[in-house]
Amino acid sequence: MSRRLWLAGPLAAVATTGLAALSPGARDIAKEHLRALLFHAAWRPEPTGRHSVGFTTLTLDVGGADGRIAVDLWYPAEPAVPGWAGRLDRAEAAIARPTLARAQRDATPLVGEGRAPVILFQPSWFSQRRESSYMLANLASHGFIVVAADDLVHYPGARGPDAAVRAVGLDYASDAAFRLSVDAAAARSRAAAGLGSSILDAVGADAAWGARADLSRVGILGFSFGGAVAADMARRDARVGAAINLDGSTFGETGQRGVERPYLALFSGGAFPSAGELSSPDPVIRLDAGLTLLESDRQVARADRPDQWCFVFEDATHLDFCDRLVMPPFSTLREPRALDRRRLWGAINAYVVAFFDHTLREDEPPLLRSAPLSGVRTVLEARALATSMAAVAG
Repeated sequence: MSRRLWLAGPLAAVATTGLAALSPGARDIAKEHLRALLFHAAWRPEPTGRHSVGFTTLTLDVGGADGRIAVDLWYPAEPAVPGWAGRLDRAEAAIARPTLARAQRDATPLVGEGRAPVILFQPSWFSQRRESSYMLANLASHGFIVVAADDLVHYPGARGPDAAVRAVGLDYASDAAFRLSVDAAAARSRAAAGLGSSILDAVGADAAWGARADLSRVGILGFSFGGAVAADMARRDARVGAAINLDGSTFGETGQRGVERPYLALFSGGAFPSAGELSSPDPVIRLDAGLTLLESDRQVARADRPDQWCFVFEDATHLDFCDRLVMPPFSTLREPRALDRRRLWGAINAYVVAFFDHTLREDEPPLLRSAPLSGVRTVLEARALATSMAAVAG
């Protein structure tokens, strides 16, 4: 047993007692510091691009029931301030955001390279905009302006007439309830796509960022349910030139017909569930496996479409497509998993950058058209492997 695992129990007990006395906001920061302490030895990736990374929170007026909302911007910035001023800024970021990617808060945007392509990030169901900070910081280091939004349930419109749509989740109580909630998820994804388009409008109208953001080169990046939103925006918003779905299902018309724009799907190793999972008496396991297989089969059927790719990362689980890969949740202390996190993070982000370089900059990175990296399979290869393993098991 590792030393960190041995210490986890006593540290958690002490932390629980101390955290209870804090206010909710202070408690959240303290919990993040505890995670950073427990996973101090975890590898934290540095951006792979050539630019320094800036970070700021921007308030945008998106109109309608939402009005003014907050988004985060990750962007290419002028080099870090030298000396004590720069050190203090980095120290402040480490204290306020101990588990997030490092960036210069409110840094001067990079000048002299023209308008930058824009990527809108959509998070997972009910989550918030900072769940994938290392990936967003990495994209900024490659010269993209990344606008990160919360899931729409966190915005003011959730109290408006579409509150029920925004609050819906998948219901695993029965097959019938699940089918109804999948239909509701399609409406929810469309609503989030509409809000995403309003966010792009507001960025373009912003006095400072409208002059820096190139809205003729827009990509959408979504994790989990955010992947469904990314696909929906690629169908519905003509400005979107490319979309990435990080291990998410798609719903409604978009799920049935797919996306007619450049599209990249990156799936976890469970993309083709076993027969046991598909027939499990546990409705959560069975219904989720069926939804996963449906999405994987859709990608198999669309594998010959131009400028569309789907790769399966054999060692990855669902949460490895967000910051949990870099800064794991407390539960992993009880469930150790042999995983080369450095290799997996590097592979996932290499495909993300290559795809947006290809689609938004018209570069030709060889990665997309060459043999997959170690531990990565095309969706056709992954299906063939799953079929052969099922035959052996049968």
